Amino acid sequence: MKETHDEEIKQFNDRWEYTLFKLSETSKKIEDDLHRQHENEMAALEEEINASQMPTVKYSAGLLNKQYKLKQLVKVKKYAAAKELQEDIRQQEIRETEIAQENYGRSVEKMRENRAKKHAAEYEAVKARLEKSINSKLKQRMTEY
Repeated sequence: MKETHDEEIKQFNDRWEYTLFKLSETSKKIEDDLHRQHENEMAALEEEINASQMPTVKYSAGLLNKQYKLKQLVKVKKYAAAKELQEDIRQQEIRETEIAQENYGRSVEKMRENRAKKHAAEYEAVKARLEKSINSKLKQRMTEY
């Protein structure tokens, strides 16, 4: 009688060990697939970033006004004033271009950060669902025992 009972317990435990093993394998496969998907998404994002170019710089109204004044000075042949204004324009163009490049760099980094945050959230959600599934199976095992 005791041997029969021990055999039933052994079969029960073996069946549940196999069930939990399969569940763990499935969970690992799901995590690996998600990780691979995230790597592919990040590679696609990097390709998209590398393929894109910084948009053309949109100069400020002040700079555009100075460029117009420069043309007017050249028209009326005030070359000395035009030369000073031209140097001022060149310096302002350099500053505004640098600012535009910094802004573009920040936007690219923000895209990367947002994608990484999205991936982390997806991974945590999947992990929580898998843990919940495993815990429910363990509870089921305890109730059947």
